[in-house]
Amino acid sequence: MKEEDRLNEVLVYGTTLKIQKVFEKIYYRYYKLVYFCIRQKVKNTSDIEELTNDTFVSFYNSLFRDSKIESIKDYLCKIANNKAIDYLRRRNIEECEFNDNVNYNQNNSFNKDIFSFYQSKCSEEEYYILIHHVIYNETFKEIARDKNASINSIKSTYRRLIKKLKGEHYEKNK
Repeated sequence: MKEEDRLNEVLVYGTTLKIQKVFEKIYYRYYKLVYFCIRQKVKNTSDIEELTNDTFVSFYNSLFRDSKIESIKDYLCKIANNKAIDYLRRRNIEECEFNDNVNYNQNNSFNKDIFSFYQSKCSEEEYYILIHHVIYNETFKEIARDKNASINSIKSTYRRLIKKLKGEHYEKNK
């Protein structure tokens, strides 16, 4: 059962305790993604953490207002993006991109350097697996389903990639 279906089911038929348990699973699964979305716009780590937690509070509160959530990931990213924009507006930061889409190659030179480095060292498939596993916190099973591949091939590709990237890192720092 998909997380969205499970969430919608407990909202209709479940107790508060069941709702909190499902919410907790969602929190742990999507924390890194929400943090990353906010980090695209906000630079201060403590502010990012606070906005990330605010995002999940808003998400939890919205569970009882909205009738049905189609995509938890999209919904959380939208809330995170809006929280970051509101924060930047309050702080009067002028050079803020008001972009509705979450994009991991936005105008953040540090992120561009990191992602450019990884992209240059990886094949398209390896890069896809890396981003979806590390940033979007997807399981290998979900990635395998999306790529129409076996879980073992996804796991082995990921392990080889990590070894390759570690080797590049050690070579660069010698």
